[in-house]
Amino acid sequence: MDALPVLAAVSYLLGNLRVAAGYRRSGAREVDDLVVSLALVVGAMLLGYVFAPTAVTMAVSGLGALVAIHFPVGSVKRPSRHAALACSAAALALLMPRAMAFGLVLFALFYFVGRRVTASAVGAMFAVPWIAWLIRGSDLFLIFGALVWLMLLYTDLDRVERQVRLTLGWPGKPLIFRRRLRRILAVLAMTSLFVLFFLNRYVYHGFGLHPQVFRRGHPDLDYIAITFDDGPHPRWTAEILDVLEDRDVRATFFVVGKHVDRYPEILRRILEEGHEVGSHTYYHTNLLNAGEATALRELALTEAALERAADFSPRLFRPPRGLYSSAVLEAVHGQGYTVALWSVSSTDWMGTSASRMVRLLGSKAQGGDVLLLHDSGDFFTAEGADRSNTVQALGPLIDALRERGYSFVTVSELMIMSLLVDGDPP
Repeated sequence: MDALPVLAAVSYLLGNLRVAAGYRRSGAREVDDLVVSLALVVGAMLLGYVFAPTAVTMAVSGLGALVAIHFPVGSVKRPSRHAALACSAAALALLMPRAMAFGLVLFALFYFVGRRVTASAVGAMFAVPWIAWLIRGSDLFLIFGALVWLMLLYTDLDRVERQVRLTLGWPGKPLIFRRRLRRILAVLAMTSLFVLFFLNRYVYHGFGLHPQVFRRGHPDLDYIAITFDDGPHPRWTAEILDVLEDRDVRATFFVVGKHVDRYPEILRRILEEGHEVGSHTYYHTNLLNAGEATALRELALTEAALERAADFSPRLFRPPRGLYSSAVLEAVHGQGYTVALWSVSSTDWMGTSASRMVRLLGSKAQGGDVLLLHDSGDFFTAEGADRSNTVQALGPLIDALRERGYSFVTVSELMIMSLLVDGDPP
């Protein structure tokens, strides 16, 4: 990992070596430029593969070379638009060849409609990383593809806009901002969308594997764990408990300490009906940048609230929004807790309809999954939202998953079952 910045820097320098090779013979300037640029990008990616035969090293080295193609150093001239497009396409093809095959089909369709090379290429290359992600499920493809596409957007925004307008028959408009400012604003807007997407991916799926964090059980199990965050709530938690009792399901509730202090009777009912309770901090504090002292304080306050309400000590911990730092992990594990996140989110906090939740989770959830729902809270706070969608979805969701052959257990039970199946701690 420490060598990746060096690999990117070497690839950037390599990408700048096309200095004059494409300009010595004026009669074949564009052809030379294309060939040399392609050779340098492909060579940089192969260098990354030789350094370490992984997709990560190829992506890093490819990005370094493409940055040199689009933003060369000093007096080195940028290659022609077609050469830059070809280099970007080649990098995508090397990293995600199957997806690029679909991309070529899209390019042909776009070109058939508009007869515009640049707009067709940029549109097709926007789709390729998403196709690769659907095929392989790796966030690396999205990150690499997003960065490549953002470079294309910056360098070719004006040309793409003109070509799209001509294709659609729209009249041309004078530029509102200076060309460079428009490009910067467009890139910032798209970057914000990508960041929001990846933040959501991190919160609801996580990046990479952390052996000390439990996200899901063994996939061979016919069991699923249903979890609820942000309660207890006097109305929504009570109605959820009614549904669970009616269907004889045990779930895991990650409770907020200050809500336990307000509604201790709901907490006692959760425990009396056989459900599992874990800590979700006392103030629903964001722990992404928190230190050890903050984590320990939140744990202690929540422990005290649970002791007062039901003489109970939790052993599971879920950080709010799934965000944590390495210091938080160390502090939590030092206190004997297991960090338990989730593998599938209902997105009920977004106001997702009950029918959509049942349709998506009922078909998407698999054995060993940990489902995330909420019995309180909204997008910004840990309380105050309308959770009627969650209550309405819960019963039909349980029924749908049971029809598929799944049973329900608590998170701790799922961890034990996974240990027995895997032979290794989850």
